[in-house]
Amino acid sequence: MASSRPPFLKEQEINHDLTIIVTPDDRATMINANNEGPPTLPGHPRIAINNVLVRGRSIVITEDPKLHLLWINDRVYIKPIPVYLLNHAFWIYLLSQDSTPFFHDTRQLLSSSALGFLRSYTYLIVHESDFQLAKTYSLIPSSTTWESWNKLSPSFHDVLDTDVSQRYLFGELRLSRLNFWSKIFLRRMNYFQTRGQTGAFLANFFAPFVYIWATVDVILSAMQLEFSVQQVYGSGNQVSWTTFAAVGRWSSIAILVIAALTISLIFLLTCARYVEQMSFALKDLLRKQRRVEGDED
Repeated sequence: MASSRPPFLKEQEINHDLTIIVTPDDRATMINANNEGPPTLPGHPRIAINNVLVRGRSIVITEDPKLHLLWINDRVYIKPIPVYLLNHAFWIYLLSQDSTPFFHDTRQLLSSSALGFLRSYTYLIVHESDFQLAKTYSLIPSSTTWESWNKLSPSFHDVLDTDVSQRYLFGELRLSRLNFWSKIFLRRMNYFQTRGQTGAFLANFFAPFVYIWATVDVILSAMQLEFSVQQVYGSGNQVSWTTFAAVGRWSSIAILVIAALTISLIFLLTCARYVEQMSFALKDLLRKQRRVEGDED
């Protein structure tokens, strides 16, 4: 259950330009001194920005909330902080039952999403180098200083997982896996399609096809060699071809064994990789459950 109080105090706000005006018909409107247009809440957190670059990934700016902290291949999508989320008056407007036009359930959903989104930045910006990178990529308002950020970010240290939307119970999510599972749970071909051209789409199948084709070709060649050896043994020409036939037979058997071991090893490594990731996810889930139970006690 999200708190009914703003996540930070008035003196901690970074943006001071947003004010709330309640009209006679009790509908509140937001006026932004910078004329940035009407705000839209992010809907959809946990690795420092410097580690993103250390891993060889590039940062791609997106204004689509559902792509925030999704990664694929060598890039990660990050949504910049809308300036109104750093204004105390906005949170009063969002959380106040008297001023906001939203129903209770909608207000809870919006506030938990916005709170989780802001909390994700306390994991992204940990060191001053992260802060400078965030400024470079325009992830935070240009007026933000390192001192003001250090004044604001402690407000989110006590935010619980129960206060944020379920999306922000997790950090980075792999887009390729979301695209895979969306076919089952969302009944959509993709969660988000990153490649619009047919050639790029077909290229995904090239490497697996070549691997399977090469493996089958090696196995069939080894089997053909074995059959040829059988013919040599059966031809009665045992004197001059015996040694060569023996070498060919054991070579074909060795190739078949190596191919089988290679396929088995790749399969086991893949399984071990998935088991490791599932183990990490389960341990993290248990840790969160223990923390929630401890907070309730």
